[in-house]
Amino acid sequence: YLDLEAGTHNVVLVGAEDLGGVVLAETLETEAGANYTVAATGTFDVNDNSGVQPVVLTDNATTPPDEFAAVRLAHLSPDAPEVTVTLDGTDAVVFDAVGFTESTQYLTIPEGEYSLDIRAGGADGESVQTVDVTLEGGDAQTLHVLGLVDPNATEDGEPLAVIRTDDNTGHADPTPD
Repeated sequence: YLDLEAGTHNVVLVGAEDLGGVVLAETLETEAGANYTVAATGTFDVNDNSGVQPVVLTDNATTPPDEFAAVRLAHLSPDAPEVTVTLDGTDAVVFDAVGFTESTQYLTIPEGEYSLDIRAGGADGESVQTVDVTLEGGDAQTLHVLGLVDPNATEDGEPLAVIRTDDNTGHADPTPD
């Protein structure tokens, strides 16, 4: 996180291999006391940047009790349909029908190790990836669905993956979900 004053900010993203080549240039508004994650999403082509867009996530998790974690899902994979997350080997839905550029509300769940199935479509959809995550008590995390279902669709396509980031939290303790 960077400390910024509330107000209007110009965000510019340049290609790593083509310094000076602007991939994304946007103006974003911030509020005092708020925490944000800004992700560049879509697909990038050296000759066409129109597929890249920013997604702004407001990191507004409250501090969970010590034995619980606050967790949400952010869908940032441009070629994946809506994704549903289930507990591996069960039909228990954790996050349901999350569309591209959408994020869920934070859920407060017991800390621990989980295997999660990322499914295309609903709970009955094909499992495109199973990920193991460790959720630490008292922390807030976002699970970001990144990459491409079909990594061969672009020259430098990365396969679908899920990464976890730690988020800032507020002060109120939520009721576990």
